[in-house]
Amino acid sequence: AERAVAAAQDAENAVRALLRDNSGPVALAVTGTLAGERLSKVLKRFARRHPDVALTLRTATSAEVSDQIRRGEATIGLRYDRDRSGDLECEVLFAEPLQVVCAPDHPLAGRRVGRLADLRDERWIAFPEVPGRREITASHVFALFLTHGLGEVAWTPVDSLTAQKRLVEAGLGIALLSH
Repeated sequence: AERAVAAAQDAENAVRALLRDNSGPVALAVTGTLAGERLSKVLKRFARRHPDVALTLRTATSAEVSDQIRRGEATIGLRYDRDRSGDLECEVLFAEPLQVVCAPDHPLAGRRVGRLADLRDERWIAFPEVPGRREITASHVFALFLTHGLGEVAWTPVDSLTAQKRLVEAGLGIALLSH
């Protein structure tokens, strides 16, 4: 029933959009860690070019982004990976390269690390494993150390990207973050 109501609302909004060029509501659901500088610039440019569009933004996990689309609570969703359920149309917009980051005064700062073994003794700061989430978490990354026979690594779970960045800046660990 929720999907039928959402589909009817989408159809009504589409007809209204045909009558008025680039206007009306657009609800954007975004995985929180994607709502950074890059997206802010795109949204600013969009708002300037389309002043009659009422843009709203909600942050959520990838699974929640998909659920908001299904329920008609969001028009467009930006999330990690494709939703594999098959009932949503998904398009890959970009690949987000990840890099190991550390504090400016860290011994590895400014150096290129050639071997995974060089990072084994570092304390890592990473997102914790959350049941039901399919995003890349510490367990995915640290499995690489185990696969290469390097053992387990010490890490601190932090569920906020901003907090992760601040802790790394303070020299309390290193992290794998987007560029």
